Amino acid sequence: MSHGRRTTKMKNNVWQTILKVIIAVASAVLGALGATATQALG
Repeated sequence: MSHGRRTTKMKNNVWQTILKVIIAVASAVLGALGATATQALG
């Protein structure tokens, strides 16, 4: 039983890491888009 619980915990850690990566990439993309838009407008 404990083995299955441990697997679930590992999956949660993996999903947390994936979410952090997605958020980091999204913020980087938004920052790049914002900089490009600012340059285009300026």
